[in-house]
Amino acid sequence: MPLLRFNHVFAFLMLLSIISAFVIPQRMTDVVAAHLRTFFAPVAWPLHRIAWSIHSRMVDPHAGDTRPEIDIRAENAWLRTELLRVTRQLEELIRINADRDQLGSLRDASIPMAVVGTDSNRDALFLRPLLRAEISENLAVIYPYGIVGRLDRVGAGSSPRVRLITDVDFRLTGSFRRYVEGPEGRAQVQVLSPSPYLVEGVGNGKMVMRNVTERQAQEMGLRPGDLVVLDDPDWSHHLWGQTIGRITSIRPRPEAPHFVLIELEPLQNLKMRREVMVFDR
Repeated sequence: MPLLRFNHVFAFLMLLSIISAFVIPQRMTDVVAAHLRTFFAPVAWPLHRIAWSIHSRMVDPHAGDTRPEIDIRAENAWLRTELLRVTRQLEELIRINADRDQLGSLRDASIPMAVVGTDSNRDALFLRPLLRAEISENLAVIYPYGIVGRLDRVGAGSSPRVRLITDVDFRLTGSFRRYVEGPEGRAQVQVLSPSPYLVEGVGNGKMVMRNVTERQAQEMGLRPGDLVVLDDPDWSHHLWGQTIGRITSIRPRPEAPHFVLIELEPLQNLKMRREVMVFDR
């Protein structure tokens, strides 16, 4: 009797298998199969892990690799080199993205341009050559720490030139600012001058301000370390407040009594930049 029942059950399962394979549409059996897989998962998953564990202990994973050992070592060395190269590229991309993020809202209106060289006779940078007229002359050039300069040579097929704010006779106007410690130790910007003063480039990475009187410097309490920020109607108002440079020295002007000579420098050496942003607005 038990044998008879088993034969009936076996015959039923075989008939069901044939019907499922050749009669019932696959889209219907797929739905049922998905539910059955879920039902048997608590049993199938542990069995699969046990079988894989036994297989990995009994079978050498390198059994099918018939290459000479010297070839395998050479490939491993190449893979290590590639890993180091790709890791370094990833680090550089992360650095570039973090650098650009410091521009804040200005990033969306700026075009990143790689620096390919410097001018040996002037304070200027050369950017990657243009394949077409992507940018125009006189556009402002910035970096995460403030103003770089303006484009003064642009042409398809040639390297655009950026005239730096430190170049001889480069002129713009700026006002004085200072970072002070505010409530809870947070840095705040203190406005030192209500009106702008002329800033002139003198070359070699430096700028000067000559039209500030001794009295004005004393009233504003100017000192080395104070900042000069862009405050110039000839530049886009989106860039007002961007840093021009930091004061390095203040001293009397022998040739102009009652006036001081204020020297300042950019926050970074502009000639060492690997990338700048052309502000296209």
